[in-house]
Amino acid sequence: MSSYVPPPLDPGLCFPDYIYRVSAAYPEREAALILHESDAKGNGVSEPSLQSITWAQLMADVQKRTQHLLEITQLKARRPGDDVVTVGLLAPNGYSYLVNMIAMFMLRWTILLISVKNSEEAVYNLMHSTGAVCLIVDRTLPSFASGLVDKSFITIDISVVPKDSLLDAADIFWDSSNPSNAGFSRNADLLREADNPAIYLHTSGTTGHPKPIGWSHQFLLSACISAAHDSPTRAEVMYTPFPLCHAGGFSLCFPNLLGAGSIFTLVKGATSTSHDAVIRHIRILSGRKVDISVPPSILEDIYDASRRGSLDLRLNTVGFGGASLRQEVGDYLSQRQVRLIAWGGTTEAGEIACLGYNRDPEDWAYMKLVDGFEYHFQKAEESSDSLLHTLIISPGYMTPPVLNHRDPVGFRANDMWLAHPDPKKRNFWRPAGRTDDVKSIQTVLSNGEKTDNKQLAQATIFGTGRFLNGAIISPNNTEADSTQDISAYIDAIWPHIVNTNRSIPRHSRLIRPLLLIEQPSKPFLFSDKWTLKSKATVELYRREIDEAYRTVEEGFDLPRTPVQEDEDFFLAGMDSLVATLLRSAILGALKHYKEFSSTSKKYHLLISYNERLAGDVYAITGSTGSLGASFTSLLLHKSEVRKLYLLNRPNESLSMTSRLKEAFEKQGLDYALLISSISTGRVVLLDVNLAEPKLGIDETLYDDLRANVTHIVHIAWTLDFNLVFSSYMVHVLGVRHLIDLALSSTSVDSNLPHLTFLSSIGVVARYGADSVPESSLDSLKSCLPQGYAYAKYASEKTLEAAANQRPGFRVSIVRSGQIAGALKTGAWSRKEYMPTLIRVSMGVGLVPQELPSVRWLPVDVAADVVYHNTKHSSLPDNHSLVTFYHLENNVSTPWSAIVQALTEFRSVNPVLPVSVDKWLDAVRSSNIGGSLMWFFEDHLSSGMPKLDTTNATRFSESLLDCEVDNTLIKLYIQYACMVE
Repeated sequence: MSSYVPPPLDPGLCFPDYIYRVSAAYPEREAALILHESDAKGNGVSEPSLQSITWAQLMADVQKRTQHLLEITQLKARRPGDDVVTVGLLAPNGYSYLVNMIAMFMLRWTILLISVKNSEEAVYNLMHSTGAVCLIVDRTLPSFASGLVDKSFITIDISVVPKDSLLDAADIFWDSSNPSNAGFSRNADLLREADNPAIYLHTSGTTGHPKPIGWSHQFLLSACISAAHDSPTRAEVMYTPFPLCHAGGFSLCFPNLLGAGSIFTLVKGATSTSHDAVIRHIRILSGRKVDISVPPSILEDIYDASRRGSLDLRLNTVGFGGASLRQEVGDYLSQRQVRLIAWGGTTEAGEIACLGYNRDPEDWAYMKLVDGFEYHFQKAEESSDSLLHTLIISPGYMTPPVLNHRDPVGFRANDMWLAHPDPKKRNFWRPAGRTDDVKSIQTVLSNGEKTDNKQLAQATIFGTGRFLNGAIISPNNTEADSTQDISAYIDAIWPHIVNTNRSIPRHSRLIRPLLLIEQPSKPFLFSDKWTLKSKATVELYRREIDEAYRTVEEGFDLPRTPVQEDEDFFLAGMDSLVATLLRSAILGALKHYKEFSSTSKKYHLLISYNERLAGDVYAITGSTGSLGASFTSLLLHKSEVRKLYLLNRPNESLSMTSRLKEAFEKQGLDYALLISSISTGRVVLLDVNLAEPKLGIDETLYDDLRANVTHIVHIAWTLDFNLVFSSYMVHVLGVRHLIDLALSSTSVDSNLPHLTFLSSIGVVARYGADSVPESSLDSLKSCLPQGYAYAKYASEKTLEAAANQRPGFRVSIVRSGQIAGALKTGAWSRKEYMPTLIRVSMGVGLVPQELPSVRWLPVDVAADVVYHNTKHSSLPDNHSLVTFYHLENNVSTPWSAIVQALTEFRSVNPVLPVSVDKWLDAVRSSNIGGSLMWFFEDHLSSGMPKLDTTNATRFSESLLDCEVDNTLIKLYIQYACMVE
């Protein structure tokens, strides 16, 4: 668009200032087109109308909206240097949404853009995690008709018609008398402001809660520069159904609007996004030169509906992004002179593929990457395909909002990439799936159905942590009638399932009882970019899934394959899947036999009693964590420990054995011994929900725990210093349910299990004396002012009350100081504040030099201390109901030793020692302190008290006298800076 020349960008310029600079330079230029959709009447849908909006009209609407926002929120307009104010925006997409966004930009608020597809729980989570103080919500949204109420932020209904205002908003964000300098100032505050988040977008929430990602003013303006570089190939009008709250919609709107001078199209009306709506919109825009970018599913539906012969897309460029496009559709479009462009990016890095069309038609599936980043493609070690690579996106004139890789510095995308097979076109790449796409079954089933089997529209897999996988299948629309008879429909698709099973590992293969069919009343859930929200969809079908597994457990007929008495089972086809099915069939058959006689019961009771006397039985929570894994490994080497129950929360992504393997291998522990113990039954893995009565497990398993457990050791706890106390109530409830387990013991020797609870130094951080005694505390004033510490304190008091009220119930409360990494490998949870402090110091090139000595206790040693103290506290001759121990190294390490190790860690750009204040200033400016920034400020200014370890030392001998030497310090630094 040669008629548009973007205004200059000054260093430190902020995003709202540039918006106004563009509007002042081009007041009569079209900024937006509004497509007014008409509601469907009778059997037809009216054609939409088109309304043109100039920059002058847009900014006039923006000015009115700023007045309205100030009135209804009672917030103030910020100026550069003021504290950041984050405000959430939850409303339908359209012109009004654009006006709201720009008005909030002009008030210099940071905008949290929230998709209307989020649940109320997800909205709360986003608001809390960003520290938002206000939520602007359109209550016409059906999903939020009941209202959002939360005391930590105010909720404002933006759908209320604004009143006339007496406020003069002209002074809020521009100086109308001096257009050449309107909207910005050149000072240090503004330079710092450019690094603040201008917006928070969020991830789709496909695998859990959506996570907020901040895009700074500087990043947004660099995206405009990138769009300007690509402007010669752009059309005058940009159209997309992606909403502005989505990274794709935002990237297609503002960078093109400001950098390339594009006119952005917004749809107003009740019509949902569909291929019919997109076709109508394209027709009304047919008089303009248009670029469109749509999800590939829309293009596929347009293609299918056109019956292959009548498709006519007279557009400048057709972009698709968010997923792959069916090969036949892409080939068909490119062969008919449609400029088809693969386009996309990530919320963590922004737009990485441009819409420029200077490429050969047959390369439609390959992306041309934007020039704002540096790209590091590395051959995938796990693949034999020489064209398959992983990608690290490093800063160029653009810096990715998220940096998760150290060498080279950049964002490591969670995708695989295929290089163009032509060596002359190695600057073209195509996405090849997720690097963590371990569910090959879903890939085969979901990617194959559109080309190989027209009866399947979509599928999602369940079974993480279970003994078998299952699938929920969404039938194609044309097969809707088939689902009237579920059995007949499964019969029809079964040959495809059989074929799929041949392409995947045997242990992942599907069986008929675990095939579920999508119900009309429970449609699959999708994100804004039309990708399936697998975790949320599986949760929707939780009851049906549990019922399906119960059916399998009750047994079903196995194939009648004859096996000779002297034939090898495994050569005959026995594998883990067949063994699992055989187990289910046997268990189901046993349920039809009579119970044992009373004599038999007494015999087994006697055996159980003898076994109980023969050794200890531990129930441990948090064994997939650092201390939990070390403690579990220690117990495996103790001959007096007869059995271990490992209680962990289920994880949709990884099985418990996978998480245990990762934890053991990180610390150099004996994973082979763990696996051997699982196979012999000495270790039992249980997926539990501590917040539910009876831990959310089967009655039989719970009764087994009640009859056998002698020691309960509770280590599991979410470490997030930003959560409020109410968010930790589920953890306090978990403590209560573990108490219930202990008190309901059916042990034949009538002794109640001993319960050890791992508390925290956070409970006593404000104790007010040089040394904290190993005793009960009676005031919350000793706690750090955070939900984490308050919840630990509440749990201590709950345990004390239970021990004092129930005879025979004894408790150990272990307040933990700084547990450090493993002695062998240095493995130390990167979420904890000290590894974060080390990593941040390396990032800013500075380290605070005036801190107190540290008392780091290696996790291996800590586990041994917990074992000795638990063992002593549970002895019959210990008459204390509640025993307190402190877990802290008696040998302090001077902070100067840490500083020296950090300064020696790297020879290039060495870390420099500075004062605490200078270090905090540098971390604030860099925005890499993250959610622990407030903790740094609090901890570095006040420190932590020394924990008295008299009791702990008495029963663990010299274990707490552990010297942390320079070699171990450097090992910890190396691990903290390692990229995971």
